[in-house]
Amino acid sequence: MLFKLFDTKTILKWGILSGLAEAAYCFSVAFFMDQSNNFLSRNLGGYFGIMFMLLLLVFSEAVSGVFVFGYPFYLTVQKRYKEAAATVAVSITTIFIALLIFILFILIIK
Repeated sequence: MLFKLFDTKTILKWGILSGLAEAAYCFSVAFFMDQSNNFLSRNLGGYFGIMFMLLLLVFSEAVSGVFVFGYPFYLTVQKRYKEAAATVAVSITTIFIALLIFILFILIIK
């Protein structure tokens, strides 16, 4: 009923794309951290290692915020609140589905 009030295709498109972009970004950061674990633990110990991780956290939050809330913010500025909320809901649902697929993949491998 809620989706009858506005363009469903656009909401689904932007929601799914942002959810997939967020999942891909999380995979990329995890892959980078896994591959660079030996280098970082040897060369960036102590304060530098902590600072690097905090900077990576802040950068990741900014990128994630743009992926998940960028288009909904645009819709909110245009006072299209229901479309913005629906887009965020589709994005979060897509991220959750990607997480479930990842968990299933891990369980099948082991």
